[in-house]
Amino acid sequence: MLSSHLDRCAACQSYELEIRAFTDALRSAPLEPLGRAITVQRPRLSLARMRGQTVAAAVAVAALLGVSQLAPLGTPQPQPVRHPTRAHIAQLPTPQQFEREQTELALAKVWPPDQLQGGKVL
Repeated sequence: MLSSHLDRCAACQSYELEIRAFTDALRSAPLEPLGRAITVQRPRLSLARMRGQTVAAAVAVAALLGVSQLAPLGTPQPQPVRHPTRAHIAQLPTPQQFEREQTELALAKVWPPDQLQGGKVL
């Protein structure tokens, strides 16, 4: 993509030639001796900062151990199947209750009462 642009753009072609000439001159020039050595020093950690990091690491390990005791690793144990209790069964309507509710619903739909015979819908 760059080469196709350079083929079309005269200004960029001349800039490329200038940069190439400068780069070649810089690479071919002899190295200059330094007046003094350059050293890069790594900043030292203060004792307080190191102690703070140690305390933070200890707290993290203690928290991890505490959480691991609450949720142990391994295969989860199967939960027992819960069967309906008597309280749940008592909430279900009996056949008699169901029939009575159906009759009440049918009576509510049919009006006037002359269409009823003996409590049943005709």
